[in-house]
Amino acid sequence: MQGTTQIARFEPSERYPHAFCDSAKLIAFGALNIITICTMNPIDCIYTITKPKFCKNKVLPYIDWGFGLTPS
Repeated sequence: MQGTTQIARFEPSERYPHAFCDSAKLIAFGALNIITICTMNPIDCIYTITKPKFCKNKVLPYIDWGFGLTPS
């Protein structure tokens, strides 16, 4: 990870129930070149998203746990 810029913790919600996410305690780390999603109980990296080629250099990621699409 190059220059970690953002950390986002998953907040369970009654409005959008997800059994796995609610029990896994998810956290995402955003950097200039990659976003990594990990579980905190136990600590384990479960998914990484590398920066797509069409993104400009030094563009910071924005992490949101809502419903949407990733650029990859």
